[in-house]
Amino acid sequence: MEKRMNPGPDYDGALWGATLAVRRDRHFYAATGKAPGDMLNGLISNSPPPPLGPEEDGRVKGAVVYAALLTAKGRMITDLRLFREPDGGFLLDLSLAGAGAAEDHFRKFLPPRLAKVEDRGDEVTLLTMLGPEAPTLLAKVGGPLGITFSSQELEELREGQELVLASAPGSSPRVTRNGDHNCVGWDLILPSPLAEKLVSGL
Repeated sequence: MEKRMNPGPDYDGALWGATLAVRRDRHFYAATGKAPGDMLNGLISNSPPPPLGPEEDGRVKGAVVYAALLTAKGRMITDLRLFREPDGGFLLDLSLAGAGAAEDHFRKFLPPRLAKVEDRGDEVTLLTMLGPEAPTLLAKVGGPLGITFSSQELEELREGQELVLASAPGSSPRVTRNGDHNCVGWDLILPSPLAEKLVSGL
């Protein structure tokens, strides 16, 4: 599965239609254990996100936290986003370029009795959709696949907020607002087989 943005058509799509990218520049880890939040809190520049909200109509609301992973001397290893999982753990979204150094740091400083970080790079895929028509297109194509985010839900999302579909922990489709571009955009975090089906349909 490969989809890179083409600067010409994708630029037009981002402004007036819709465009899609499979984010091979991102990598995911899961943080689990007895106290993953407390342990991560000592390594990053921001507090981990709070627990997900109550389930309503098959989905839950959550917060997305942007932070930097720091050395003991306060030097930056990489930046990352933290998502709360339904089972109380965390999903970490890192730049692929910083993933190796981050994994080494976690192994060195996270006490395994309280927290551990596992590679989820082969299991989870990030898709970025840009453009004003993206919510309508996603609702049309994603609905039959069980990705039942409505166009209104996506349009109402703000950066730092997320929606998670209530399914098995560790495999729940989720969406958050992407504020990295000068156009409207959303990040979809999906189990990789489901992401591949969605890309094919789009």
